[in-house]
Amino acid sequence: MTKCRSFTISFLFLLFFAGFANLSLSGTALAAGPIINLLILRDPDSGSTEYINNDHAAVAISVTGTPTQMILSEYNDFHDAAWISYANPTTYTFASTYNGPRTVYCKLRNASLEESNIAQDTILMDMYPPSVSTAYSQVVDNNLIDFAFTEVMGNLANPAFYTINNGVNVLSVQYQAG
Repeated sequence: MTKCRSFTISFLFLLFFAGFANLSLSGTALAAGPIINLLILRDPDSGSTEYINNDHAAVAISVTGTPTQMILSEYNDFHDAAWISYANPTTYTFASTYNGPRTVYCKLRNASLEESNIAQDTILMDMYPPSVSTAYSQVVDNNLIDFAFTEVMGNLANPAFYTINNGVNVLSVQYQAG
């Protein structure tokens, strides 16, 4: 009989241990937060992913999981931003307007407040289109006319000088910085 009791006790111990191990493993399993696969900034008017001509960008996010909140910022530490309800697509308005590359950082979280990875995208802001004005024009003689143009790009003036010969029809003048 002693062997039988020993077997029963060992069998009950194994059942208890297996149940405890199963309970322990399922209790420590972590739920995963959302994962941002891709973040894309676009010009809302042209759809361009390279340039933007206004102070806001359309933001599209490819995500795995179920986010409930999002945070967007021009800073990777999000010190100037607050969590808002998740919306995809959404719009981000830049804090200031100046020509140059602009980066937006994004993070998501789910109902359990588990946060995603940080994703980012960069787009070139071009708020001020170039303009050309005539600085002067002068007839040198009956065969030559001199023109000087000033091209203004982002507050930088680039003068360009041209001479047009008599009898040449000029439909346009193209300046290319070299």
